[in-house]
Amino acid sequence: MMKKISLLITIIMLSLMLNAEWYIEKQEDPFTGGLSGAVSYDTKKQGYIVFNTKGEIYLVNGDGYICADTEFSVDTLDVLFKLDEEIFSQRFAISKSNDGLIYYERLIELGYAISNSDFSESISKRGYGYKGLDIQLFVNALKKTKKLLIRTNDNCGTSTTLEFNMDGFTNVVTELGL
Repeated sequence: MMKKISLLITIIMLSLMLNAEWYIEKQEDPFTGGLSGAVSYDTKKQGYIVFNTKGEIYLVNGDGYICADTEFSVDTLDVLFKLDEEIFSQRFAISKSNDGLIYYERLIELGYAISNSDFSESISKRGYGYKGLDIQLFVNALKKTKKLLIRTNDNCGTSTTLEFNMDGFTNVVTELGL
């Protein structure tokens, strides 16, 4: 009887692990010691998002080539977020290869701003007169979220929407210390 119960618990645990939407990815580097991140693909496996232990968010929307907003002298794009019913936007930098979007808090000083709303006030911080996303407050808000939607509208006319199931997010970011 105990063997059957043990086997049943093992099957349930494996099933939960295989169906987890979020996982930890580790990259080893002999010079820097490596980097870990909480990773999830969107529900259509079109793109993915990473919250890494260096305090950065990296987003690949699956577009292939992201065209920048033209109002800034550097390659940037506003990214729209919907956490359950709360909507806000945050300006991200575009990767050198133009296939990904990057955000870290030092960008606030350069004017990478968050939209104004009651909700965005609760997850933002100020830097040199600008207000931007506080990654730790954002992670804490995501821990209470069931579904995350992300939309990008680039200057080439491409609109991309990604949907992330947040099951397993809290466990993964807690394990990483985020």
